[in-house]
Amino acid sequence: MLWESISLAALTLSAATLGAAAPSTKVPLPITAARPTLAAPAIALQAVQRTARFNEADQLKRRADKRLNAGDVNGALPLYQRAAELFRAELGERHPITLSTNNNYATALERAGRVADAARLYERIFRIRQADLGYRNRDTSNSAINYGYILSALGRADEAEPIHAQAAEDARLVLGDEHPLTLGVFNNYAAALAELGRPEKALPIYRQILETYKETMGERDPRTLTALSNVGGTLLALKRYEEATPVLDKAQRLTRQMRGTTHPETLASLSNYAYALVQLGRFEEGASLHEAVWRTRRRVLGERHP
Repeated sequence: MLWESISLAALTLSAATLGAAAPSTKVPLPITAARPTLAAPAIALQAVQRTARFNEADQLKRRADKRLNAGDVNGALPLYQRAAELFRAELGERHPITLSTNNNYATALERAGRVADAARLYERIFRIRQADLGYRNRDTSNSAINYGYILSALGRADEAEPIHAQAAEDARLVLGDEHPLTLGVFNNYAAALAELGRPEKALPIYRQILETYKETMGERDPRTLTALSNVGGTLLALKRYEEATPVLDKAQRLTRQMRGTTHPETLASLSNYAYALVQLGRFEEGASLHEAVWRTRRRVLGERHP
């Protein structure tokens, strides 16, 4: 989720990331990406009159932010809810401070496991910013990323796909092709396409992301490794095993060197590589590698782990 903070001294909005998505270990699906982070503040706010109600809402939100940052999600939820109600009464539902507070309330709902409630709130924020600010705006892009990401998490890839597509194009036009946010949003767009059973559309996007990360970050950057795994996993989904095998071999070797032999991403890469070997008829190699992955997972996670 993209979490927003309000600096009332400067009266600007900023964004930061809380948490990241875990990699998928499904074969032959690719590893999914973390939600990208918006950078600098997007909207400069005009001064507001600091009434008693405004000050109460501000204090509640500050307390909620501290609790959320400390991991006390249940303690943050009622504070965000009340702060949002007060800001809405004082400033209106469409005011940037109200929207930012609601965004953080949605973040807390998401982290509390109330994903459907969070999705409804993210959608409302997105629709308001879209109507009031238009596309190619940082705050609208922020909301599009959050809304699209949570739709994907709910398995509603058909709804998420056009949101990801618009956010990706906006990021490209505003920030450029090589900006980390642009690459992250395009990655989520490609993941939505893959989930919809359109890996042929996802592959060129994943390949462009990989080439850009290789040029800007180098082969051993974690983002490059994830992009490499995504290309290999998508080739598997397309049943292009001859092409997928060397890509996945390279991915598992580099990931093992960088992450260690028991890291989830290493095991996911090894599992994908083993799957490709089996599909190529190299049954003994693939079966042996699958068994090694299974034994490592059992040893690290325990026999009762799903």
